[in-house]
This record gives sequence, structure tokens and C-alpha cells, in this order.
Amino acid sequence: MSREPRLASGGFSHQGARSSQQDFFGLIELPQKGLLAVVADGIGGMDHGAELSRLAVEALLEHFSATPAAGDPAAELCDLCAQGAWRVREFLGRDKSGGTTLVAALIRKGGLSFLSVGDSRLALVRGHSLLWLNRPHNRAAQLLELAAQGEATLAQALRDPGGRDLTSYLGCPDHIPVDLSPEPVPLVHGDRVLLMTDGVFGTLSPEEIAGAVTPAAPKAALGLARAVEQKQRPFQDNYTAVVLSF
Repeated sequence: MSREPRLASGGFSHQGARSSQQDFFGLIELPQKGLLAVVADGIGGMDHGAELSRLAVEALLEHFSATPAAGDPAAELCDLCAQGAWRVREFLGRDKSGGTTLVAALIRKGGLSFLSVGDSRLALVRGHSLLWLNRPHNRAAQLLELAAQGEATLAQALRDPGGRDLTSYLGCPDHIPVDLSPEPVPLVHGDRVLLMTDGVFGTLSPEEIAGAVTPAAPKAALGLARAVEQKQRPFQDNYTAVVLSF
């Protein structure tokens, strides 16, 4: 008889040097459905970031707990994301503007499925190596794709002053591209799955992130938070992460 692999989880959300906290995260684990982790980052420079990140995360967690498991985890994540997008649009109505990033990870039966919108990141740490699993939806990534197709130069992609501007986010008035895992990623003993806002991966290098996390998720989250704090950046952005240990 097979057993569901054991998971440990930990997370943190700190304001950094900013005047307000616009990050939000949540976790829920249910029998037969697995563990869902969600991180959102309200978009700086736009209104209502704190409210929208919270609303998006809460919408996913509530819908996950209220619906049966789908046979296809990717389809389930799409349905969850649609709930978050609807909640954000409902809040904004016709007279408000704003948005939030979103990254969600669903672990079920030893497999990792994910969906992301915006530039919050998902990574797999195996041993001492870090592998990014999703792409950022920003102008720099868009220009790199154009450069690969010969429609822009590499110099334009790397030096564009608006490289961090988002091209996709919940609340965007246009079509919202998402990154989605078509099949679950098999996990092995000792793997750590990380969901992060840019206050983490924009402060630490991939090597520093991988070195900060240990196989035990609560300690891994603490180590990651301390690594950011030790940088002592005077303009440190909000920094939030969830660490899942397999």
C-alpha cells in the first residue's frame, strides 16, 4: 500500500524598509487533495496592492477547500487562478486600478504542479542546486524572447530601463498570460520547493538562496529570511517566501 510522502512547510512575510506590506501568502493541506501554497505581491506604484494580494490568495485557498479534487492538477490550478482573477476584478470594478502577481504550487501524490502570473518566482532546490521552474512576465523576459526570434537585440533586452515592468498580472485590463506546468514535476526525497516575491530573489543570488535552505522546511524558511536580513539593504523591498520540504 503506497503512502502519501510527508511534507513540511514554512513561510515568512516581512515588510522590509517599505512603508507598507503588499505581499501575502497562504498554505492549506487537505486529505486526498494535497498541499496548496500561494504567494502574491501587490504591484508597487499602483493602488490597492495590499488588498489585492490578500484577496487573490484567499480566493484560491477558499475555492481549493470548497471543491473536490480534479483529475488534472493543471486544470485545477487554472480554475483556482480564475477565481483569484475574478476576485481582483470584482474589487477593482470600473473606477480603480491595481494588480498583483500570483504563484501557486500544488503538491499531490509526490508531484508538483504550478501556475504563475507576474514576476513572483517558483524554484526547486535539489541538493545544492537551484532550478527556476517558471518565467517572469516582465518586459526584460519579453525582449529576450524577441531577441531569440531575431526581432530585437540582446543589448536591448539586457539594458532596457523598463525591464522590470510587468507584462502580466491579476488585474491587468488585457489578456493575462500564465506559466503553467503541463504535467506534475516528480519530487524526490530532500527536495525543497520555494515560492518567492522579488524582495527575496532580487536580494539573494540563486547560490545564496540554495545555500540558505536546509531540508527541513521551517528551518529553511528561517534561514532564507535571515539571509535577506543580513544583506541590510537600506531600501529593502517587502520579502515573502514559502518553503516546502519533501
